[in-house]
Amino acid sequence: MEKQKELIRIIKDEILVDIAEHMDYLFELIATKKATPEDFEELEEVREMKKEFDGYLEDLNLGDVSEDEIAQMIEEIREVQEL
Repeated sequence: MEKQKELIRIIKDEILVDIAEHMDYLFELIATKKATPEDFEELEEVREMKKEFDGYLEDLNLGDVSEDEIAQMIEEIREVQEL
């Protein structure tokens, strides 16, 4: 249960915050008409990533994720954050 709370906190307080900030940056580029086609593609990818993490949160809150999966997700997230 502790790992579940930790993963929920990581997703809400770290990942989704980072995603929102990146989306804001991309929207600013679009608003100033400085966005490239790649920026539009990136925005779609970031939107999809947000949907994925929102889905993970829903599953976690419903208790539909095993402790092993939770531990693996935390480990993978930490590895990516170290890059």
